[in-house]
Amino acid sequence: CAARLQQIYTMASLNQGFEGTASDMAAAMKAAGIKMPEVEATAQRVAAAPPSAPDVCTDPDCTHDHGHGDHGHDGHDHGHDHGHGHGHKEEAGHGHDHGHEHGPDCDHGHKEEKHDDGHDHGHDHAHMAAAEGFTPMRRIESHHPHGIPSRNNAPVQISCEFDSGNIEVVDDTMPSEGLGVQLKIRPDVYTELEKKSHSQWFHFKASGADDGSTGNTPTKFTIVNAGKCSFPDAWPGTTVCASFDRVNWFRCLDTVWDPEAGSLSWTWARSEHPGAEGKSGSVAYFAYFAPYSYERHLDCLGRITSSPLASSKVIGRTLDGRDLDLVTIGTGPIKVWAIHRQHPGESQAEFYAEGLMNRLVEKVDDALARKARQMCTFYIIPNMNPDGSVRGHLRTNACGANLNREWQTSPDGSYEAPTLKRSPEVYYCLQEMDKVGVDMFVDVHGDEEIPMNFVSGMEGLKGWGPRLQALQGAFVNSYVRFNPDFQSEISYEPEPPNEGNLAICSNHVANRFNCLGVTLEQPFKDCVSMSDPAKGWSPERCMALGATLVDVAVHCAPYVRAEGPFWETMDAQDAYTRPTEGTANSTIPQRSAGWSGGQEGEITQLDAQLAEAEAMISQINAKRAALL
Repeated sequence: CAARLQQIYTMASLNQGFEGTASDMAAAMKAAGIKMPEVEATAQRVAAAPPSAPDVCTDPDCTHDHGHGDHGHDGHDHGHDHGHGHGHKEEAGHGHDHGHEHGPDCDHGHKEEKHDDGHDHGHDHAHMAAAEGFTPMRRIESHHPHGIPSRNNAPVQISCEFDSGNIEVVDDTMPSEGLGVQLKIRPDVYTELEKKSHSQWFHFKASGADDGSTGNTPTKFTIVNAGKCSFPDAWPGTTVCASFDRVNWFRCLDTVWDPEAGSLSWTWARSEHPGAEGKSGSVAYFAYFAPYSYERHLDCLGRITSSPLASSKVIGRTLDGRDLDLVTIGTGPIKVWAIHRQHPGESQAEFYAEGLMNRLVEKVDDALARKARQMCTFYIIPNMNPDGSVRGHLRTNACGANLNREWQTSPDGSYEAPTLKRSPEVYYCLQEMDKVGVDMFVDVHGDEEIPMNFVSGMEGLKGWGPRLQALQGAFVNSYVRFNPDFQSEISYEPEPPNEGNLAICSNHVANRFNCLGVTLEQPFKDCVSMSDPAKGWSPERCMALGATLVDVAVHCAPYVRAEGPFWETMDAQDAYTRPTEGTANSTIPQRSAGWSGGQEGEITQLDAQLAEAEAMISQINAKRAALL
């Protein structure tokens, strides 16, 4: 009976997506009226017997002493609340836990959860099954911590067992028919504060996909659970990123978002992807955005800190034991902090960091970079969340903490933050900030929905007034002048006065240090203010935007600690303008998923009306400031 149940359990797990132990399967069969007396007898016998440890564990990596009962496994399961808390609606998560199951002596503070559907997707030695007389068996996916790969004999091989990989193969039997290769995005570790498991990031390798160049039907890929991801409203306008060499990335312009089915699909048709011209290869990589690997992080760190203009130190370690690196450049009195990638799936942020550091140390003939080093000291954390980055998470660290909600304990005291057990990355960063001070602060992110670069500012802070308003205006408007990829009209809806969420990083830092502090967002999609459909918003443009922060810092530095009403004499072109809330559908490029043409005239008219209203508001603000 044990062998028969084991066989049924294995078949159901592989073919029907059943998740649970063999005992769960027996209970389900009984509830469904399936009669297997010998199974029931076995279950009753096991229930009456005292628990025992398995004689043998088949996991070659396990180091536990199985003579002491049922232990968790020390191995790791590598498993983006939209708008970073600025008034955007969160979608319900999956409730799956792809987190750690640590041994009893683990001091990481990881809490094991049972979530919405009661599933626990951590490591499992199937000790219960072994105690019942079954052959010890781990769940199929536990051998593949980033996801579930293709069958060995599948026509197209899908895998993601590498840095930032994330995908699960659902059906790979008909790669060129119907939905093609059916895939699922694997969710992050459950987030205790938000009561959900985030998902949207994906990154995988496809071998043997047909590009249609020989007349065959090209391979199709469909993410069947896209509608259940954290931000389904962000899929319109998305074009999947693809690469042959993992260096040069282009866009799959036939990406289609189907809101009724809740799926995102694209084909590997070379003729549909202009960015693939002149390139070849039998292997392709696909991702939500061009990945930034931990190896590249280390390479960049080594290259930058080999310059006599830069230094670095480890200010702490993450839950997985990785270094939290702080790079310091410059000797000036103005302390400029820039942190990146609190949300690991927003790889744009680390490309931005690399561009910033490159300009500060590598362009020795750049007079403005030299002036910036004289005026400012830059404190740069290239990656605040290396654990989540490697694990293929969208928004959380190793234990499921959304770092951009970990900067302050909740007002009622029920949620303590930051803590060394849950968010050491934030704890150590704040500790270092308190030591050296902050005059200007930028928290760099990526936004899933809005297809442009923008700043989310300080409007909700109690200290918001002429000074902070002028500093934010100078920052945003100078960025627009220095880089045409930036714009000032569209952002999140500003927080109401005095209602800013101080658990959010930029709000907290601006309030704590009474300084200019903003969240800078980059798109996952094509940047509509300077559209390039074939490549979309790209790593190269991220780096250029990061390099532009040097210009902006030099422009803003004279004001950040100026005394008196300096805003009265500032240039009018730096005047603050209240932004308009953006959405995925406001300005979608024509060649992208979800574009619905025929509305250009109405949109143009509304844009003109908005421009008139904003001009009037700007004039009123200027008059008001002059009277204060």
